[in-house]
Amino acid sequence: MCNGSPTLTNDSNSSVASFDGKVVGGFHPVPWHFNPNGVVEAEGHWIANWREIGQDRINCRMTSGGNDSWDLVFVTNKWFVAYKGDNPYRLGYRR
Repeated sequence: MCNGSPTLTNDSNSSVASFDGKVVGGFHPVPWHFNPNGVVEAEGHWIANWREIGQDRINCRMTSGGNDSWDLVFVTNKWFVAYKGDNPYRLGYRR
């Protein structure tokens, strides 16, 4: 398990907003729910599998609701930044 992520990936909900590295958009009303079994979902929208790819970093790959993947970097035990490639994509915090 990632050093900074256990509380984020252990049956938790995170509020998520668009983020381009400078400007944070509005937070979406549907949280991302992280399960310790390697699944993350935005209920009613999509489901993805997550796997650890480095210290404080996981990769998410959609299995339902789309065909997409992204990496999450856990900045603290409450905050993460999601990236598509090298570009910031989302900002999230544990509720």
